[in-house]
Amino acid sequence: MKNIGKMTPTLVLVSSPFQYLCAVELLKSHNICGAVIVVDGSAHCINSVKQLSALYANFPPTQVINASLLKQGDLAERIASYSWIPSEFAGVNFGAVLIGDIREQWMQDIACSVSSREVVLVDDGAATLVLHDFVLKPAKFLLPVSMYQSNPARKEFALKIKQAQGLDLQQKKVNIFSIYDFGSASVGLKNEFKALMSNFSADDTEEWHFIGSPVVEKGIISEALYNKAVEDALVNCPVSGRPIYYVHRSEDVEIKLGYLHALGYEVRINELPYELHLVEHSLRPRWISGMHSTCLFNLKLMFGLDFPARCYVLSSDELERMKAINWASDHYSLYDHITSIYLRLDEFCIEARTFQLEMDPQA
Repeated sequence: MKNIGKMTPTLVLVSSPFQYLCAVELLKSHNICGAVIVVDGSAHCINSVKQLSALYANFPPTQVINASLLKQGDLAERIASYSWIPSEFAGVNFGAVLIGDIREQWMQDIACSVSSREVVLVDDGAATLVLHDFVLKPAKFLLPVSMYQSNPARKEFALKIKQAQGLDLQQKKVNIFSIYDFGSASVGLKNEFKALMSNFSADDTEEWHFIGSPVVEKGIISEALYNKAVEDALVNCPVSGRPIYYVHRSEDVEIKLGYLHALGYEVRINELPYELHLVEHSLRPRWISGMHSTCLFNLKLMFGLDFPARCYVLSSDELERMKAINWASDHYSLYDHITSIYLRLDEFCIEARTFQLEMDPQA
């Protein structure tokens, strides 16, 4: 970001609240104060819409363009739902285009069709790990890159549609703004949440938190197995305090409320990304637990590596069946996605606890 003037305009492409929070962190930490134009593709998830609206109130962009993206149906119509956007910026030279998620093809296409000095992937979801290893690194960090390589004829057909609709796809290098160390891919773009924490002052709290995950809703594991992790956190919690279950924006919490309340959890649905919620309410929990949640890593940066955190790690049998499941791409499997996260636990001093339906008390 060294070659970007402090007052240059920035284009931000997002579909989730945490993506925008990371974009704000990059802009603040690099003192970039120019116009911020957001293209918001979150309409498919009502909870993301609510959280993004709250974020825009906290960190107002100059302009928000709500993109009504088509996720299914005719390919030409799906591309047409966003192909008009780059023409809105004819003659604008952005200092940077910040992409929330390269798995969203519309973000790649817009980033490669507008004028900019840099393109940066800013979402620090744990998927960044597998995207770096299996997608970006093999592509030499050049966009656009197809998330699916098994159907080259469809890729060529889509390219012709995009060109016919006026998308001018120029190959561009992408950098990564990340809490993880990717070496040369993220030189000078390390996310340490310094801007987020600059005014943080923690009040004493008697809470510890379990970070909810939509793994049951997404068909990753069974409801019974997920409940076992939630229950074990209560039974084998290393601290005293009141247990709080924080709901993920993609969870169907209604089907879980009875079980969680019966166990003794207080259930919270916050209107901001979890990390910002803690800062806004001056909360520093005594302990955090969950499955392969980005929050586990983020809180280590926010509160220090000695902050206690536990990740519930799937057994080898559970993981084995995931090797045959593609996950948001045919570049990598669900197994690759999850194990790439597990490989970073030691680096962040996060406790790994293996769990299964009949948990070994010594695990």
